[in-house]
Amino acid sequence: MSACDLTQDELRRLFVYDPETGVLTRRVNHANGLKAGTVAGTMQRGRARYFVTRINRRLYLVHRLAWLYMHGEWPKGFIDHINGNGLDNRLYNLRDVTNKQNLQASLKPPKSNTSGFKGVYWNKKQSKWVAGISIEGRRKYIGSFDSPEVAHEAYLAKKAEVHFL
Repeated sequence: MSACDLTQDELRRLFVYDPETGVLTRRVNHANGLKAGTVAGTMQRGRARYFVTRINRRLYLVHRLAWLYMHGEWPKGFIDHINGNGLDNRLYNLRDVTNKQNLQASLKPPKSNTSGFKGVYWNKKQSKWVAGISIEGRRKYIGSFDSPEVAHEAYLAKKAEVHFL
C-alpha cells in the first residue's frame, strides 16, 4: 500500500484523530499487540523530531495522517508546523506548503551559524551583528546592530513583511 493508496476512510477505520490535541489514537487492536485506545506514534529517530506510526507495514508521519484525516486528501506539498514544534500536531498548527515556503518558515540557523539566530552574523570590520535575508534567491542587507537579539528582531520583522508568515 503506497501513501496515496491509504484513504481517509481506511485511516478513520483504524484511528481517531483529535484536532484540538493533535493526538492520533488507535480505534482497533493491532496484530502486534497494540491495543485500541492507545496513542499511535513514536518519535522519529534522527535530527528531525516528528511522530511516526506504521500502517500495513509502511511508516507514516503522523502530521501527514492528521492532514488526510481532516481534509480527505494527502497534502500537496510539505506540512509545516507553524509554531516550529514538529511534535505539535494540532490541526491549527499544520499547513500545507511548498518546499520553498517550508524552508522560509524555518527559524533554525544553519550549523555554521555562530550567532544562534537565523539571518544574523558577526561582521568583524564593523564590530556589529548584521541581519540579512534572502528574497527571491538574492541576499538583502537589513542592518547592523549592537546585539544578535536586536539583529534577529529586525530579521523577523523583515521576514514577516516579505514572506508568508
